[in-house]
Amino acid sequence: MLQDENKIELESILSKLTSLESRMVRIEEELGIDSGIYSSSEKAGIDGTNKDSAKEEDGFESRIGGYGLALLGNIVFLFGLIFVSNYIQGSGYPALSGIFGYACVAGIFILSRFAKKRIPYLSTMFEMVGFIMVYYATMRLHFFSANPLISNTYVSCLLLFIVLLSLCYYTVRKRSELFAVTVLVLVLVSGVISNSNDILLGSAVLASAVSVYFFFKYNWKSALLSSIFMVYLIFVIWFMDNQQAIAAKNAALQNNYCYIYLFACAVTFSLTCLVRAREKLTTFYLMTAVLLNGIMFSCLLLLFVPALYSGIFTMLFIAISIFCMIYSILLKYFSDWKFAKAFYAMYGFVAISISVYGIFKFPFTYLLLTLQSLYVISIAIWFRSKLMISMNTILFLALLIVYFISGDIRDSINFSFAATAFISASIIDWRKKYLEIEANLLRNVYLATAFCSTLFALYKALPAQFITLSWTVLAIVYFLYSMIFKNVRYRWMAIITMIAAAFYLFLFDLSRISIVFRIVAFLFLAIISISISLYYNRPKKDADSNKNAEEE
Repeated sequence: MLQDENKIELESILSKLTSLESRMVRIEEELGIDSGIYSSSEKAGIDGTNKDSAKEEDGFESRIGGYGLALLGNIVFLFGLIFVSNYIQGSGYPALSGIFGYACVAGIFILSRFAKKRIPYLSTMFEMVGFIMVYYATMRLHFFSANPLISNTYVSCLLLFIVLLSLCYYTVRKRSELFAVTVLVLVLVSGVISNSNDILLGSAVLASAVSVYFFFKYNWKSALLSSIFMVYLIFVIWFMDNQQAIAAKNAALQNNYCYIYLFACAVTFSLTCLVRAREKLTTFYLMTAVLLNGIMFSCLLLLFVPALYSGIFTMLFIAISIFCMIYSILLKYFSDWKFAKAFYAMYGFVAISISVYGIFKFPFTYLLLTLQSLYVISIAIWFRSKLMISMNTILFLALLIVYFISGDIRDSINFSFAATAFISASIIDWRKKYLEIEANLLRNVYLATAFCSTLFALYKALPAQFITLSWTVLAIVYFLYSMIFKNVRYRWMAIITMIAAAFYLFLFDLSRISIVFRIVAFLFLAIISISISLYYNRPKKDADSNKNAEEE
């Protein structure tokens, strides 16, 4: 019992000594005294836990108290200066307001210079405040003023341009992406407040060019993506501002050249594809930029063309298709990024399709679009692009479905769909090694489409008494083709065609064709069926050799 009490008392004494040692270490560290009694590892053991928790608390507190409050203070400071400047100008002293604004800018940059070495983050915030303040002071010389110091709008816009050019130069020297985004925002704000369509849309082109330059020069990805969104938003703002004139079909607005500015922005952003991807992250941003540019440009076309350019939309899409096709060829030779050249080529094909519709209208547009499908496949093989060949297959099937739904069925178009599908399947089978994909699925899709389309085309084009005979002849053609080119798929098509002809004969022909045509159809179908069956019952040695020749 006595031993237990002594043990408890000893543990209590040791605990108090440890606590006392910890306090002494902290006091020595605060006073900068090194007694030499404890090594660094011993000091860490004595007070390690307390230090870790204290560091975590101090780190979070420092971020909130240091950075957060500094940011809040600078925002409040900026608004305070703006309110003082507005008060002076509202009191009837525009010159004094301008002097006050530029004096504040000078003072802010002086503060930033003093804080640069000791408090770098605070110096950067001061620079940003001065950045915005110099633009605001210049803007207030004319805009949003009852008695402006400069009455001429174009002179004021010129001054703003000089200020923006200076800020852009400052951004390049500082190498700051945050300042770059700020410059882009201020460029677009200048266009919005100018109250001029040309300046507004011109600022969008300028912002797109600046952002692409920054992307090429410094790889500023966030600045590029944000500028794509903001630039196209400017066109939406322009459209909404002119909504009344558009609704009234104002002649002056109908003859505007907004589409030139829109095309200039889209072309400028497209230049990003020429950047060589340095890393996977850059490739992700490049793909995001290309898709965002394409989607927003397409949405604006859907908005603008029906409202403003319905009379010239064919010429617009011809211009788009020419640019996309030329640019996709350039990308083939000057870029190692396969997605970009395929994307622009497909966009060009879609633009060609719209142009063809604008020139020829339906239903003859279907005839030309089926021929275009062959052109797309040829380009896809040249580009070795699995994206293009896959997308063309989807678009071809969608076009076929739309054609059947429309109800305006023409024999020439029926046969064009069938022929295009057959030729496409043959091209894919012949040159599949250049597509860098497993082409069996795509080839089978085209063969199935060709099979159904041909049966339908013969059904619609020929009199009822010749349908069974024509399908039987078609089966013979399939079978001969399979023997010549050693392709088992066409033998299957021949067999299925014979089965379809037999069903059609029993279900329809027996009740509506004359006895003479009925006899001819039965005999012809029987002879061809037996002849094909003899092929499958030939000697086993010949069958095995043919099978080996057909294997891929």
